[in-house]
Amino acid sequence: MKQHVYTLLCGKDFSMAMITLPKMISFLSDEQKLVIVDDGSLTEGMVGEFKELSPQVSVITRGEREESILEKIAHYPACIKFREEFPLAFKLIDIPLLAMREAQRFCYTDSDIIYIKSCKPYFNRK
Repeated sequence: MKQHVYTLLCGKDFSMAMITLPKMISFLSDEQKLVIVDDGSLTEGMVGEFKELSPQVSVITRGEREESILEKIAHYPACIKFREEFPLAFKLIDIPLLAMREAQRFCYTDSDIIYIKSCKPYFNRK
């Protein structure tokens, strides 16, 4: 199974992501997904527009994942506090926990990167 590509997104970066993500999607293999992890600020409209980019795009909202993530880190109060105080902690806590449900390996990229050359080798490292 191919590793999926994850990115954390916030509502204020929506316009930029609508420019950068289509290029990123073009480098995915047929078996891969681009998984957008919402920091909690994406609107339903934004989520819908992301999903319209490609059938390979999925969005995991904060509401959809919150209970399962908090359950997994329940015995780690510092992690809970870190998530509450610093939304970028979702990159370090939520995304790995979500990704490991799918496969042993995953790839992360930021949505503010526009790939000029093919990133297929990066997205498909063994």
